[in-house]
Amino acid sequence: MRIALAGNPNCGKTTLFNRLTGGNGKVGNFPGITVENREGEMRLGKKTVCLVDLPGVYSLCPFSEEEKTARKLLLERPDIVVQVVDAGNLPRNLFLTFQLLTLGIPMLLAVTMTDELEKNGGTIDYRLLSSRLGIPVCPVCGVSGKGMEELKKKLESVGIRRPSADSFFFPSSYEKVRSVVLPKAAEKRLPADFLLEQVLSGNTEFLAFFSEKERLAITAATGTFRDAQAQIAAFRYQKIDEICKRALSVPRKENRFSEKLDRIVFGRISSFAVLILVLFALFFVTFSFPGGFFRDWIGEQTEIVSSGVFSLLLQTGASEWACRMVCEGVLQSIGGVLSFLPSVLCLFFVLALLEDSGYLARVAVLFDRPFSRVGLSGRSAVPLLMGFGCSVPAVMACRTVSGQSGRRRSIFLVPFASCSAKIPIYTVFAGLFFEKNIFFVFLFLYILGLFCGYFSLDVLRRLSPAKTSDFFIELPPYRLPRFKNALISVREKCTDFLRKVFTVIFLSGLLVWLLKNITVSGRDILQIAGSWLIPIFTPLGFGNSESVTALLSGLAAKEAVVASFSAVLGGLEPLKFLFTPASALSFMTFTLFYPPCFSALAAVKKEAGGKRCAAIFFFQLVFAWAAAFTVYRFFDIFF
Repeated sequence: MRIALAGNPNCGKTTLFNRLTGGNGKVGNFPGITVENREGEMRLGKKTVCLVDLPGVYSLCPFSEEEKTARKLLLERPDIVVQVVDAGNLPRNLFLTFQLLTLGIPMLLAVTMTDELEKNGGTIDYRLLSSRLGIPVCPVCGVSGKGMEELKKKLESVGIRRPSADSFFFPSSYEKVRSVVLPKAAEKRLPADFLLEQVLSGNTEFLAFFSEKERLAITAATGTFRDAQAQIAAFRYQKIDEICKRALSVPRKENRFSEKLDRIVFGRISSFAVLILVLFALFFVTFSFPGGFFRDWIGEQTEIVSSGVFSLLLQTGASEWACRMVCEGVLQSIGGVLSFLPSVLCLFFVLALLEDSGYLARVAVLFDRPFSRVGLSGRSAVPLLMGFGCSVPAVMACRTVSGQSGRRRSIFLVPFASCSAKIPIYTVFAGLFFEKNIFFVFLFLYILGLFCGYFSLDVLRRLSPAKTSDFFIELPPYRLPRFKNALISVREKCTDFLRKVFTVIFLSGLLVWLLKNITVSGRDILQIAGSWLIPIFTPLGFGNSESVTALLSGLAAKEAVVASFSAVLGGLEPLKFLFTPASALSFMTFTLFYPPCFSALAAVKKEAGGKRCAAIFFFQLVFAWAAAFTVYRFFDIFF
């Protein structure tokens, strides 16, 4: 049995999903596309059912990839559709309800955030709402768990019902079109009301079902599709207003907290002060305490364990070469990267809290004006912010950007954000060479990435002008972050990080150590392979085989750069003799800009095509070399 969870963005759908599945949902991609999918199991009576969390959408007449995906999955006929509705935005949420009802699937309305509505003096008559819509309605609270048992009971008995009025979905003037659509709906095994909705919206995918004569009959009865959409929307909102006048009691006094806070968040000067304060808190928690504290502790324990294992293996009679391979090539490589797990965990945790609080949506609005000057909209800020976590989902998130040009430019911008995989590189070099100014080094690198990305887009806009798409985003009210949701998000991200540590990074570290310790004619294989590329990096201040090898391994996973140095040098302290402060900053600048990992490049290829992926790869290489050269020369001359 499959139950689909549908709803508008920011309606509390994810919180309800986590509550029903116990936070054990699996995150993946829908087959053939790159829109994120969550599936989990929940108990319903004596049986276990599959709960599918659909992308948040406003309509089933699609413009975005999320809307197309949600519609496609709903047409696969799940057993039940549960629409999650925000009690504070009931009229707008009910517009999607009308569209879902046209599918004829057993349906239930789960009304969330009722506590906020009641706190402000509002109420909902759930029985009346259920009667008018013809489906069960259940108030729930995903945070506290209130109403969950009642929701499960209603799910066990829900069936197909019809709204109380006959002409509920469309004005009576569209009966002529219905007569044309009905035979085709039966032929294609589609719900008649759903097909009529798609035809009246001018959806070419479904209009292709009809002959030229039938399409002419449809347009003769409807006029332009834009007029038809406007008339249907007006008709339905009139129905919604009638329902809400009787079922919804508007709060006696509105909650002005969000409005007052927005005056600060969107203020001309205060907005930047708040943003800098948030970034400072993010960096402090990630790199100082608790992230930095536990990073150092794990690093110390790695050294102790490695020394102990080395002594133990020697006592068993193993050769020194084999002992070194296990301790330096495996334990120190993995341990060196694992020591950065606390920093990565803290980064994702704070980002999850910011998203849950409603602030990240405001950041997208703040970025809209400067982004519009380079051919983007504020919607591109969402993939950019995700890029600070991981480039792969950030590239996938670019599908939410309107227009092909906007999507491609957003993908182009993502590699300029320092993903969390680069944190180990920055931390090692900043800690060894700029111990007293670690925070300022990180701030410099993050700001440099954003500035150069913006500058590159501005140049691209001048060379290839593009129209900026309109930007619409729903600003959720400010809420106290839900720590349980943040922990679930962190668990998923850290699971992926650990998977890479014990697969890609493990193999990379072992391979690099072997190449370093297998000699041919008195020279190790690493020196022979790196000697071809050393002249390219010599002007940047790090013309040595160790750095070249580390950068090559970083193409598999950026965390492997640190693992490579650790495997080759037998630790990270010897980096002090391999770099100067100027070359260390140059190396960090190069890793900031050079191409993302193979997984991210694969996502770029899927989203933008092979030619653009190759163009981005070579552009990032050239840009990284030029930026590192500039930083090295500037720092070497003036400091």
